[in-house]
Formats: sequence, structure tokens, C-alpha cells
Amino acid sequence: MIDMNYEMTISAILATFVLIAFAYYKSKQPKEIGKAWTVPWMAVIFLCILSLLMLINHLFTLNNPEGKPLQRPPIRGAIGVSSLSQDFEHLSRQSPSYSKYRGH
Repeated sequence: MIDMNYEMTISAILATFVLIAFAYYKSKQPKEIGKAWTVPWMAVIFLCILSLLMLINHLFTLNNPEGKPLQRPPIRGAIGVSSLSQDFEHLSRQSPSYSKYRGH
């Protein structure tokens, strides 16, 4: 199995940038008349950008002492929506017009 250390990851990122530049260059060239099929260069660019994002995430993972991939922070509350509605309820109770709309 290949050990993806810093050198391998950086070289893969550079190779991805080179491939993106080549695909962009080829996508801007005019198509040959009479040729039945061309390479979908925009799809190649999309896949390169996707792999570039994964390689950057791997680079941050190598720098992380726990070795865990990057994750979004947890949402407050069980579902997230309930905590937001509780926050809005708390804010609306503080407003002076709260009793006017709630009938108190």
C-alpha cells in the first residue's frame, strides 16, 4: 500500500493543477470537423477539482494530530431546527410587542 505522506500529497496536488491547466487548454481549442467524438474536458476539470478538494482535505488530515478527517462542527440541539426555534421564541419573548401578538 502506498504511504500518502506530505511529499506524495503535494506532488498529487501539483499534478492535479497541471491536469486542470491542460484540460482547460484543450477545452478552448476548436473542434475538428468530421471528428465523431471529443473528450468532455469540462467533466475532466470537474473531476480534477473534486480530487483536488479531497487531496487538500487529506493534507489537513496529515497535519491533524488525531489523524481524523475534517468535519463540520456539531449542530446545537438534537436536530438543529428545534434549537433555532427555541432561540427565536426566547428573542420574541424579550420584545415589547410579544404580548400584543400572543394575546397576553
